Amino acid sequence: MPPPKPPSYINPTSFPIFSLSWITTTSPSNEPASQIAYSGGGGSAKTGVGNSIILNTHKIDTGEQICVNVNLHPLRGMLACVGHEIRLYSFTATLLTVAHCDESYGGVNCAAFSLCGERVVAGCENGTVLFYTYSNDTLTLLGATKTHEKAVCSVMIRQDRIECVSGAKDGTARVWDTDTGDELAVLKCSIADLPGMKPLKQRASKRPMPILVRGCAYGIDGSIYTVASAKRGRAFLTRWVLQGKQYVEVARVACSESPISAISISEDRYTLALGGVDGTVTLFDVETLKPLRSFFEVHDLPVTCIAARPAYVGSELEIVNVISSSADNKMAFLTMRREKMGWTAIIVILVLPILFGILAKYFFEECGDEFTTMSFDKCTECMMNSLVAPGTRPGIMIPPY
Repeated sequence: MPPPKPPSYINPTSFPIFSLSWITTTSPSNEPASQIAYSGGGGSAKTGVGNSIILNTHKIDTGEQICVNVNLHPLRGMLACVGHEIRLYSFTATLLTVAHCDESYGGVNCAAFSLCGERVVAGCENGTVLFYTYSNDTLTLLGATKTHEKAVCSVMIRQDRIECVSGAKDGTARVWDTDTGDELAVLKCSIADLPGMKPLKQRASKRPMPILVRGCAYGIDGSIYTVASAKRGRAFLTRWVLQGKQYVEVARVACSESPISAISISEDRYTLALGGVDGTVTLFDVETLKPLRSFFEVHDLPVTCIAARPAYVGSELEIVNVISSSADNKMAFLTMRREKMGWTAIIVILVLPILFGILAKYFFEECGDEFTTMSFDKCTECMMNSLVAPGTRPGIMIPPY
C-alpha cells in the first residue's frame, strides 16, 4: 500500500501489533509527555517472532503468551492482558501486581482503568465481565458476571460515575455498575441497512450472520457509541442516550462498507477513530457522526488496534490525531493537517495565471480575425501556426520565429 501523505507517516515495527495505548503525562519540567505502549508478536506458534510489550523504550517479554490488550493510566501505569492474567506494570516496566483469572473464562481480552484509577473492569473470551478495585498495588476481585453470550471485545469506564460499558460478539453492548457488577442496560445493536440504502453485493448466506460489537465508548455527555458489523458487509456507528433508566438509539449511520475492527475516542470526547478490516482509518465527529477524514488502506492487513489523540500532547507528536497498528508490522501516525505548500508550488500558482494571460493576449492579436468567424478548425490552425512555425517558414519554429 502507498504510504499516507505527509505530514502523516508510518514507522515499521519488529513484530505484528495487536494492542495499542496512548496517553500523556506531565514531565519533570511540567511539559506534556506522550506515553505509548503496544503489544503483539507471533503468538504461541513457533514462528521465530517473540511475544512482547513495548512500553516507551522498555521491552517486556511475555513468553509463549501474547499480550492482547494494553491500557495506560497516567497515575497507575499499564494494564496488560496476557492469557489468564491481568498484569499491572509501572512506567519503568516493573511488574507491580498480577490478578489470576479462572481458566474457565477462556482468557482475558481487554481491561480498562477508571479515571481515578481505583476501579478496573475486564472482559473475557467466554463473555464474563470482571470487576476489580485497585489499592496498595493490589487488584482485588469484586465480582464476575456472565450475561454476554460470546467473547467480550472492549470495555470502557465512564469518567463521571461508577458505570462501565462492554461490547461483545453477541451483538450487544451492556452497561454495568462497577461497584456491584449489576447489569444496568442492554444495547441491542443493528446492522440492518438504512432506508434508501442499496444492499451490497456479497455472497449469500444460508443463516443470518452474527452481529459483532467490536468497540464501544462513552461520549462527553455520557452517551454511548457502538460499532457493529458482521464478518463481512457494512459497519454501523450508533449513538445511544440515557432516557429514564434505558439507553435509546438516537442516531445510526453506515460508517464503512466493510467491517470495523478497532475503535477509540479522543480524550476530549470530540473525535472517534475507527479502523477497518480493509486497512482504512477514519476519523468521525461525535456530534454529527460524519467523517472528518479517511486515510484509505493505510495498512496491508486489518487494523488491529487504534488510539485517538489524548487531550494534551508533547511537541514530538503535536500534530498527530490518531495512531493505528496492524499485523503488517506497521504503526501509522496520522494527522488531519495538510502538508504546507512549498515555495515552488507557490511560485507556480502565481506565475501560471500571468503566463496564461500573456498567451491569451498573444493569440487574440494573432488570430483575431479567425476568432470572429467562430470556426473551430480555423482558430485551431491559426493558434498552432502562432506557436509553432510551419515547416516552410525559415528560422526557428517557436515565436518570434
